[in-house]
Amino acid sequence: MKMEAYIQNEPLQYQNIEREGKAPRSSAAQHARVLRLAAASVGVMCILQATLNIVLRLSFNQAQTVCNQLTTERDQLQKERDDLQRRLSELGE
Repeated sequence: MKMEAYIQNEPLQYQNIEREGKAPRSSAAQHARVLRLAAASVGVMCILQATLNIVLRLSFNQAQTVCNQLTTERDQLQKERDDLQRRLSELGE
């Protein structure tokens, strides 16, 4: 019961809490830490962008190859159809 009363009456001061074992950081040190974090974030985003570019290029090339193969097959089938129609018309004459 005494502990609950102590907890309820103790004011919370989060702004004055210091990290154990370390001296408070100066403004310049905090600024340098933020800059390092920003640089690391930009680096990770660049790596992600490069990876996505490579993956998308590979998938585009694969789709283009399939499209070219289908176009070749279509042209071949049209030629065979035209040959068969020509032979059919020759038989009918």
